[in-house]
Amino acid sequence: MLPAIVVLFAGVVSARPSFCPAKFEPVIFSKASAVVRVDWDKYDFAVQDGPTSRREPFIITNSPSEKWPETMKDWKEKAVFPQVRHNQRSGLFILTNKSQQIDEMPELENSKIEFNMSLAELMHPTSEASSESLLYAAAPLHQMHPSISAACSPRSFMEAEEVTLQDENAQDNGDPPASLSEAVLWASHGGSVAQLHYDKAHNMFTVLEGSKQFLLLPPTAWADLPLFPSFHPLTRHARADVLGILGGEQHPAVPTAALAGALVATLEPGELLYVPPFWFHAVHTAEDSVGLSVLSPSIEERAAAEMRWTKLPLGNMTSLPLRAAAAHLILSALWQKGTAQVIWTSRHDRGWPDSAAIPVNCFDDNGAWADAKRAVDNQPSMAAAAQAVLEKLSADGLNKVRPIVAADYGEHLSAWAVGLPNVAHFLKRCF
Repeated sequence: MLPAIVVLFAGVVSARPSFCPAKFEPVIFSKASAVVRVDWDKYDFAVQDGPTSRREPFIITNSPSEKWPETMKDWKEKAVFPQVRHNQRSGLFILTNKSQQIDEMPELENSKIEFNMSLAELMHPTSEASSESLLYAAAPLHQMHPSISAACSPRSFMEAEEVTLQDENAQDNGDPPASLSEAVLWASHGGSVAQLHYDKAHNMFTVLEGSKQFLLLPPTAWADLPLFPSFHPLTRHARADVLGILGGEQHPAVPTAALAGALVATLEPGELLYVPPFWFHAVHTAEDSVGLSVLSPSIEERAAAEMRWTKLPLGNMTSLPLRAAAAHLILSALWQKGTAQVIWTSRHDRGWPDSAAIPVNCFDDNGAWADAKRAVDNQPSMAAAAQAVLEKLSADGLNKVRPIVAADYGEHLSAWAVGLPNVAHFLKRCF
């Protein structure tokens, strides 16, 4: 369940890297509303009709995690991260394991990776390369020394168990379903920023040492944010320097409308933040920090997957016009008018080269494309398939994230229909 993670962290060093400001305070944190805080004793943590079911961020104080920072002295020397990333130009990190040149944000770098670095080395770098970098690391707890997991337990109160692995044998024996939640240990150098992104899982995050600042945007912000396409290696991430860590102009600028519902949270040791599924969040490490998160599969994630794998009668769609017509029929049933333009503006307005594969008039070309659309529209099986996908999209679990799930599905179907290089032109010309 661990999302694609870029790992970066660093600790207390004698001198900050030259690119790292001595004191960086994102402007948005002084303008947005604060996440609501509640006391552990006043909140019911049941998923059904409990706080996580509201799908709104909150901070819990006085929870059992308040005791975990004290345990670090017992396991800090035993913590070793399998991978650590170094940034030597900026503090902005993209949370992905895939190396990709990001033409839209040339300031971003492909971080140098170091293997098997101890938390002690992260906190007090001894090598010249490490001391001149910002570092960031993350690893599933089960990959680390067992004393860490034992010290930060029990964690069941951080698990939003909406989706479990039900084993038939276990069910016959009366055993509870297997948990799919995963705990992750994080470490990051003060001044680093995890790029704005969303996860499909529930995320419960607590700070063990240092402090972190979170900027959170609701799922509805997707339409106003410049994002990477859903089939891009950096899917789920913004293409903009939302917190202004790079200085100067943002690349591209973030529309004011995208920040209208922004919430902010400053997390101190022991405090627990809930980030709902599909909520965008950027994380600024205010000072060298160690944190622990528990990620739990959501019903949104499951419903989106079920929709994605709905079988479609596309075996006889052997030409590009036929595939495009089939995708158009299905997506016209899912999308409201103007959705394709919104997706194009958010994710594809970057001057993609025109291969001329998509006619300028699309299905109004009075030729092969118009014929293909008529042929597909007259197939009852295609209309039934569109209805089946629409029913999946209408599932209760997708209530608050339906538009972004439909957008992601549509991009993938479009890529199948016309090929990745032509998706932008298909969205622009055919809807």
